[in-house]
Amino acid sequence: MLRAIDWCINERPPDPEDLFRGSADAEEILVAVTFGALDQADRAVLGRYGTGETTTFTRTWRDGQAPKLSGSALVLPAFDKVREASGAVDRKRAYREIVESGEFALPEPMPTKIADVESDMARFEMENAHLCELRAEDASHLFGFAGGSTLRQRFDYVLVDATVDASDSFGAGRDSALSRLLATIGDLDEATKDEIAALQRKAADEIASRIGTARRESLEGIADGITRRVQDYVPAASIELREELLPLRPPEARPIVRVRESEGHATDVERQGHGLQRALVIALLQEVAETVGQTDQADEAAEGRGTLMLAIEEPELYQHPLQARALAQALSVLATDADEAGHRTVQIAYSTHSAHFVQRTLFESLRLFRRGEDASTRSTAADPAAVAQALTEAGMDGELGDQVRNTLAVTLQEAVFARAVLLCEGKTDAALLEALAERDRGFERDGIAVAVCWGKSILPIALAILKQLDIPTFVLFDADAGLDERLVGKTSVTEDSRKAQVASVGRTNARLMVLCGEAADEWPQRNVRSSCANFRDNLEADIKELWPELDAGRTAVARDLGIKPKSEEAYRQAAARCGPPPDFFSSLLAAVRSLVP
Repeated sequence: MLRAIDWCINERPPDPEDLFRGSADAEEILVAVTFGALDQADRAVLGRYGTGETTTFTRTWRDGQAPKLSGSALVLPAFDKVREASGAVDRKRAYREIVESGEFALPEPMPTKIADVESDMARFEMENAHLCELRAEDASHLFGFAGGSTLRQRFDYVLVDATVDASDSFGAGRDSALSRLLATIGDLDEATKDEIAALQRKAADEIASRIGTARRESLEGIADGITRRVQDYVPAASIELREELLPLRPPEARPIVRVRESEGHATDVERQGHGLQRALVIALLQEVAETVGQTDQADEAAEGRGTLMLAIEEPELYQHPLQARALAQALSVLATDADEAGHRTVQIAYSTHSAHFVQRTLFESLRLFRRGEDASTRSTAADPAAVAQALTEAGMDGELGDQVRNTLAVTLQEAVFARAVLLCEGKTDAALLEALAERDRGFERDGIAVAVCWGKSILPIALAILKQLDIPTFVLFDADAGLDERLVGKTSVTEDSRKAQVASVGRTNARLMVLCGEAADEWPQRNVRSSCANFRDNLEADIKELWPELDAGRTAVARDLGIKPKSEEAYRQAAARCGPPPDFFSSLLAAVRSLVP
């Protein structure tokens, strides 16, 4: 997707290999990019292509043909014959006929330049939208058709691909990113040029004098020798030999980039670690886009800054975990920063396989790309409104508080990469099931993630999000049938509070059953179903009946390791030591694995 946008916006050369040839031979590449939240500065640049809140540009290409770019533009049908005319003379004549007809209140006098005709038509279409049609019109001129991308005044797209080389980006070559950045400094002023020229002339005179003094005797000796020999043939001939210093060229400055990390030794870019090189490239290209964009737009201060979209392929490359988290945080802050007017000027998009870069986006910003059975790719996104609706239909509040959102971010950071997900209430449930799966083959081999929801209240929300992302999900929860009895023994809990807590758990159980496609049941019996399973009470209580050997085993492990019997490590190691699990757990593992195609 990132490369498709780059192809559309920056017009990368297409290649026949880019055509997807799946179940049917493709003949055309088509990429449509929609810009939203247009402001007045955008509309001033986009003209008739930016009359609404959004605008869409589409680039198409067929093998053997040049790419075509069109945009959604307001078009007055009467202007068609002007734009379809073959030459400037015919176009101006067609426009004059429309002006003289008096049908439209077009500005007078009649323009003498075709560029002014185009400007007058575009202005009239923007100011008279009710008379126009919204059509796909050629928009090549906005992307550099007439030299220099007009669109770049408001939007710049920079792709940092996974193979970009830091030494090339920071090199002295004319096409390097650093050279592009240094070009914005501009040429030397005339006074400085004159001073340098004077210094060069003075230096040239001194150098010529010294060379003449040092080599005069030798040159005269060579000239005399040649003269003696030539006079054997032509007695009156003689030669003189001298040297003339070639004019000095204007000095050229070559950038030298050295990198120092902390108090370390400053070295060339390519001698740095790959992680730092990657960060340097991202920083350089961001600076290039912003600086060059500001230089291109002379009146930027008056119109407001445009937007930079920084697209990064796999930002986690070469980053150790701490650095990856730091980079993810920096990108998140960069994407939410606003200028003095409150406008966000940087958009961030990246493709990633790292949970560190997923956690902060939560589900609204995620797009999952999967390869289908016919090798085609499909994209899936979670609609926040649909998630809220699903929760509301299950009897829950659709709003997500900050605490819930933060918990979800941790819960789902690996789940979104999975082919199927097992949602558990707590860490001990997850540890036990992972250990049981490893006795056969680990869940990881099947692409199954085990996600801990840190409580029953998070389960329905996580389930609703994963359903929106089209990720098959299995839910294991505690029915908490023994909750009432446990609360009775607590003197700090009043009777009203006890009844309220018990009723709340019952409602949550019923909602979970509904979200899993089952009939509502406030106190379901222990069972394994197609998409969910539950303990009658909870793992610790049920295990004594279900699997006494494991119950004793975790106590022994806890004693040997000096840990608590309720800890996840105690359950994990006990499961590895005990015999075959009971049918409940075997059925549960089989049901989870059946979710993977």
